[in-house]
Amino acid sequence: MKKVFVSIIMVVLLLISGFLAYLLITTPRVKEFEKKGITIQLESDFEVVESEDWDFYVANDEIAFMANRHGKASTIKGPGDVNIKLTDFTLSSYLSFILALYGISTEEDKGNNVTIYNVDTYGSGFYYCYYKDGTGKYAYMLFVKQNENFFYTMNLACAADKLDDYRTKMLQYAISVEVE
Repeated sequence: MKKVFVSIIMVVLLLISGFLAYLLITTPRVKEFEKKGITIQLESDFEVVESEDWDFYVANDEIAFMANRHGKASTIKGPGDVNIKLTDFTLSSYLSFILALYGISTEEDKGNNVTIYNVDTYGSGFYYCYYKDGTGKYAYMLFVKQNENFFYTMNLACAADKLDDYRTKMLQYAISVEVE
């Protein structure tokens, strides 16, 4: 009887250790990436990518994160190469400005219209929207944040046919972003 009891205990312990090993192997590891005052938490398979167009760029095989920051006291080239001062922008008007730069409308009567959402989670308020590029190959979650001195423009990108699969994950990534 004692041998049967010990055998049962051994089998249970082996099953538990096998399950824990499975969880350890399959659970994604979270890694913190930081550059230019932006910090984001992503899975550890993301890698830093050098880019001339973005201050901060990391990607894995499925999703890319890109970010730029603009000083609130600076000017930026607007539509028609007009210099626009950022000093009077609110966060929502900054997002509308960025969308205009991308040629994307928030008006329903325009072709590629988007809906803008506001999130105020854990004190990290931001505005975001989803859009597809002109080719229909890629989809983006564009979101903007700010601090006292900077506006931050950030995109999470994926294949357009995968957007519905990644919306929740992209929003979680966006919520994880902290700006200095």
